[in-house]
Amino acid sequence: MNIVGIAATNQGSFALSKDGTLLYWGGDNEDANIKEPQLLKQLKKIKMIKSGDFAISAIDMNGNGWTYNPLESKTKQFKIPQKLKDISAQFDHTVSFVTTTGDVWISAGNSNPEKVKGLANISEVNSGNDFTIVRTENNKLWSWGSNVNGQLGIDSTLKNVKQPTIVVKPIQLTVDGSIMDLTTTPKLLNGSVYVPFRGIFEKSGAKVIWNSSQRDHVTITKGKLTIELVVNQKFALVNGKKVSLAAPPKYINGSILVPIRFISQTLGAKVNWNASKYEVTVNNQ
Repeated sequence: MNIVGIAATNQGSFALSKDGTLLYWGGDNEDANIKEPQLLKQLKKIKMIKSGDFAISAIDMNGNGWTYNPLESKTKQFKIPQKLKDISAQFDHTVSFVTTTGDVWISAGNSNPEKVKGLANISEVNSGNDFTIVRTENNKLWSWGSNVNGQLGIDSTLKNVKQPTIVVKPIQLTVDGSIMDLTTTPKLLNGSVYVPFRGIFEKSGAKVIWNSSQRDHVTITKGKLTIELVVNQKFALVNGKKVSLAAPPKYINGSILVPIRFISQTLGAKVNWNASKYEVTVNNQ
């Protein structure tokens, strides 16, 4: 059959032949299961297919976008000003498109497709249940839509995000050559890199006193050194003396995070932030 692509819906399977024809097997609109591949006449000269929940999405050899719902035997073509290079449909009435110019368009609720603002140089799109994620040509990720399960990956408790937001890349923390396994990962906030204080200070041999019921205060001791921190205050008390901080400590996901520069200021540790690799290394002297 010379198959070059496959896709599936909840109740059926599709195969794309090199000549642009489609085969289908599974449930149909007459509740008569098709038990072996049959030629699908509703879509012709297809070059790409992608799986969806109730419908597949497809791009034909002229760069036009389509969806097909086998349970309704329903085919729909979408009018986009440019030719398409990628398409995704979670449902047949909500479809995302990427044009050959790198723009993103969306048709939601059977509406006419509209261009998504704030995105450029996009190469790939995929849709989930009421949310969309795209990849740029330089491999950055953006997402928007429903975030009730954190599916956008933007490190936010917002349940719905209307504007495309960059997906947070995880930051790796290495202390004295060991990669730290942390329940709260380091964060990049307003241009400052924050790390969980407990793992780093305890790794350096310091004692950490933190009452979780009093979330905004923490005391760290190491030998003759005593450090007191208060969440959202831009200074710390080091042996009773105020030391200015580049950024205030934050309480996030059950942990207190501090800017990495503070570690080198107080412990004399060597700290390095590799922005291209998203890596923080801490070496205690």
